[in-house]
Amino acid sequence: MAVAGSACALGILAVDPFRLRTVHADAPANEEKLTPPPRKDLPVYKKEEIKKHGKKAERIWVTYKTGVYDVTDFVGLHPGGEKLLLAAGGSVEPYWALYAQHRTEAVMEILEELRIGNLDPSEVEEVKETDASDPYASEPERHPALIVDQQRPFNAETPPSLLVDHFRTPNELFFVRNHMPVPKVPHLKFHLCMFYVF
Repeated sequence: MAVAGSACALGILAVDPFRLRTVHADAPANEEKLTPPPRKDLPVYKKEEIKKHGKKAERIWVTYKTGVYDVTDFVGLHPGGEKLLLAAGGSVEPYWALYAQHRTEAVMEILEELRIGNLDPSEVEEVKETDASDPYASEPERHPALIVDQQRPFNAETPPSLLVDHFRTPNELFFVRNHMPVPKVPHLKFHLCMFYVF
């Protein structure tokens, strides 16, 4: 039985080039090594086009900084399983902030092999324009993995698949239920006072 299992594993490794890599949990690389290199030989895509390649599309695309990547064939090989699909049609950056093991040169090498294009430079860092008369203009950015029930006032829940990843739910993924716009609180002037009543 062990021989058959070993033979199957070797067969998979021989056919699957992604599994031939040895990836170690090294210290995170510096920011320069984690930035995709410019690729003028590849087409430029707008976010609107990338959104069409979400988890239900035939080909699944994600973005990372300036790069666009087709991860369709990698989903089954992803060590985190189908959690990669949470970023389908959008950016992996918010998820990589939670899963720091992605911040290595080895991961960047794998990602670059999947690169199919560049994100339109005008959309790399969109500046959010706010309307001063809009009471929701100062709403904080929320993690894209949250399952949004209502935008205004904002109500969202943690995806069940991410609840088991951490003993304590990370703040950015915690359930949100607002009844009003989020007030702007000057952090330097804010003091929390707690009183105990016995």
